[in-house]
Amino acid sequence: MRTEKSLAPFTRNTNTNHYHTMYFTLNETRTRLTIHADAEERAGFAEMKADNPDDWGSYQTEIAIMEPIICNSELNWINPADTGDLTDAPMIGITGGDDDMTRECTGPHGAIHGGGDEEGAFYYPILERWAYMSYETQSFCDDLLETGKAVFIGGSVQEEPTTNHRATAHTPADYDAAITAIMRSDAISGRAYEAALTAIRLAREEAESH
Repeated sequence: MRTEKSLAPFTRNTNTNHYHTMYFTLNETRTRLTIHADAEERAGFAEMKADNPDDWGSYQTEIAIMEPIICNSELNWINPADTGDLTDAPMIGITGGDDDMTRECTGPHGAIHGGGDEEGAFYYPILERWAYMSYETQSFCDDLLETGKAVFIGGSVQEEPTTNHRATAHTPADYDAAITAIMRSDAISGRAYEAALTAIRLAREEAESH
């Protein structure tokens, strides 16, 4: 069985969690997780980039930069393959503990394989997850260095917006409205976002042809 992490001393309120000089905050609906770095941390990042510019923004650098938070909080790195999200974005999340262990590979956002025993495999549910969705053009390391903030999108299933993004209208104007709603929403992103827009645009074309 997995041993739960012990938390280092930190200052907590409902939506703010401090670890060393880096900390993260959550919005009220827990759909946005923001990593914050102060001036001292950013100076350290600048040195890392200057010392090894070819590695800046790499997977190894992202692991190193997030280490103070990952090692001292309930956050873990999450493999998108375990959540079913169709993205390669860097992803962090919160998983259940031993009390939440299940024999089924299921959870609010999937589950991670925890190992096996005489009864078979066991899993830990992924309770919440957040992904850095600008990963195709830059690294969250760049955001932390330049602005001191990096935003990850996701959240709890129970707290995410429940808007139905499937177009049910029958006129081109209604399909246009559905496309606009998706483009303004934070509830869908990455490949799922692109697939939804494509599906509605195809439906709009079909509606125009009738």
